[in-house]
Amino acid sequence: MLFLILGFASGIPGSLHAEAPLKTGVAQSVGSVPDELKPDTAFNGIKRASAEKWGRVPNWLAGTWIARSELAEMPGQQPELIEESAQETWGSQVDARGNIWHRFVTPVQGESETDKIKKYTYWVEQQPLLCNEETFQFRGKSYSVDVDIKTGKIERATQSITITTFTPVTRTRVRRVQILDQYDYKGNPMSTGARLVSLMTLAQPLQQDLASRRKFVRFLKESQLEYLIPKSP
Repeated sequence: MLFLILGFASGIPGSLHAEAPLKTGVAQSVGSVPDELKPDTAFNGIKRASAEKWGRVPNWLAGTWIARSELAEMPGQQPELIEESAQETWGSQVDARGNIWHRFVTPVQGESETDKIKKYTYWVEQQPLLCNEETFQFRGKSYSVDVDIKTGKIERATQSITITTFTPVTRTRVRRVQILDQYDYKGNPMSTGARLVSLMTLAQPLQQDLASRRKFVRFLKESQLEYLIPKSP
């Protein structure tokens, strides 16, 4: 990961620079992390059953998107341009009226590793908040733990609440803005109001997930939306 410290706004690409001053984040009351993720505990993963929900996403967001950099803005600090690739895929199914639906599955696990520490991140909540022709927004919650590779014990645990907003720029580009609040394992605020901004380019149009089609049809039936069930391919 390469960090480019930007000392003045003119050094920031105009399409990434914030359009409004930073405000406070999404600070709120959160509980502690699960017992199995608390510091000094032997790490054995998270004890949480898999869950899924379906939600609409705008047609302009459907597909796989790639970003090459991200602008990180912290209240009271100079912005940093982070040169790092990221990829996201939105959309799983298309209903009979051409609407795009996404399958939100939790928990989602991510991993990274250094010489002494292995970091695990679990996304345990993904809740769509807004979906229209101009904006898509969702709320996320995650737990992160640093595990000592030698002892297998958790050294540090944190949790985050995020509000992520997508807006279209062109047919093949979207702007992604994420507001991040971080808490310690007890739920005490550590930092609030961080903003991460990136431009994402369409890498691949929507590819329907045939493996989840039966689950999608069952969801529509259970939601009394049978009129949206698409014809069999």
